[in-house]
Order: sequence, then C-alpha cells, then structure tokens
Amino acid sequence: MPELPEVESTVRRIKPELTGKILRKITVDWTNMAPGMNIDKVSRACKGACVEDVLRRGKYIIISVVGSDEERHIILHQKMSGRLKVYHKSSSRTVYDHVILEFDDGAELRLTDPRKFGRIYVVPHYEEALNSLGPEPLSKSFTQQQLSRILKKRKGAMKALLLNQSFIAGLGNIYVDEILWRAGIHPLRSAHEVTEQEVTALHRHIKEVLRAAIKAHGTDFGDGVIYGGAYRPAVYGRDGEDCLKCSRKLLKLKVAGRGTHICAFCQS
Repeated sequence: MPELPEVESTVRRIKPELTGKILRKITVDWTNMAPGMNIDKVSRACKGACVEDVLRRGKYIIISVVGSDEERHIILHQKMSGRLKVYHKSSSRTVYDHVILEFDDGAELRLTDPRKFGRIYVVPHYEEALNSLGPEPLSKSFTQQQLSRILKKRKGAMKALLLNQSFIAGLGNIYVDEILWRAGIHPLRSAHEVTEQEVTALHRHIKEVLRAAIKAHGTDFGDGVIYGGAYRPAVYGRDGEDCLKCSRKLLKLKVAGRGTHICAFCQS
C-alpha cells in the first residue's frame, strides 16, 4: 500500500498537471469505490469547477475544486494497489481504470486499480471528513513532547501503535519497520515502556526516514503502483540478509497481522 512518502510524491507529481484545469466529468464504473455517493449527481455538481489545489492528508489525496457556488474536495485513497496518473484522453483506457476525472482540455486523472480497493469521496470540507486522522508526522506541531505524552498513555505494541492512523497519519508497514530499526526499538515493545532517550531517537527517525523517502519518490517494488521510487529500505523485505548495523541476519516476524522485519540484536 502506498504510504506517506509515495502519496506525497504522487501529489507533487500530479499537482502541476492538474492545477487550474476545469473539471468536466467524474466517472466511476465500480460503485463500491464511491461509497454512499450518487456519482452522476456529484459529477454534475462539480462540472465546470476549477482545480485550485492538490494536497495530502495522511495517505489521502485531496483535490480542491472551486465552482461558481462553492468549494468541494475530491478525496482519493489508493488503498493496496491503486495507481494515479494523468493521461490525455487520446491514450487508451484499460479495464482497470475505475475512477476517471475528465478535464476540459482533454486531460484525464485515472485511478487504475485491479483490486478495486481504491476509494473516492466528494465532500464540502475535507478536514471534517478526515478528522479521525492523527497528526502529520512532518508538521511543525508534531513535536517530541507531543509524541512522548501520547506514548506514555499507551500500553500496546509499538508497531501496532505506529500503524494506527488515528495516532500518526500516513505511516505504514515499510516505514514503521525502518523507523523502529533506526531507533533501536523492538516492534513488540509496549509504548509506555519506551524511554525518553528512545522517544528522542524515534521522533528524529520518523522525520528523517519520511523525508529521505519523499526525496527518493518513495519505494518502488516493481508492481507499477509507484512510478520511479528510488528509496531502498534497510530492513523491510530483507529478512535473511545482513543487518546494515551489526551484520547479523535480519528476521521476519508477524506483528499486528503484518510481516515485520527486525534485527533481534539491534532492537530491544
């Protein structure tokens, strides 16, 4: 699943391609991908609206459009296998292009998703729609002190907590493994047992790992979900290989139902 770095990279790629364009039509050929919406009605309401901004919140992409009457926000979630890319209408569509935003200049933003897990929502206020999400880990308001206060109140395993989108928005399996390895924290450690020194390391590595991954356009596993991601995880997907810190073999566990990669020596 695309995580914060991949979603942020997607936003940065499509934002200059979409900003200022006039929306002509929204089509969704699999109704489960537009839960609770009459997509034809929504499409008519958004027709003629101009794309004002494209931004990210957690793992969600928000396209803000302004019409003659009001502002609306198109929220997209790629889920496990959704790919977002801008095409020209002359480019042949595939059977997996389930969500399409058509613009008056012939451009099309297509959500290509073989598994049909992706989602689209159109709302008047995206902040309210996404109010269950935790803080943005790269925001200035996400401080070490805030992280420490929250951890002290939790007794669950560290990995499960970091994967919880209501705790911190945007983290997923790949980068949680990277962050915990860099911070030297075992994914099964109870959150309230983490020391202040470890909180300092955890906070620093959350920001450092995410920034490095965004700079590299995320992680590309060759499945076509991410275009050109050059980030190379130090532990994720490397079970059985040497730890880059101590040269011992990396292990794979299951934590919170997810495949989890660790160094049993470096993480305590």
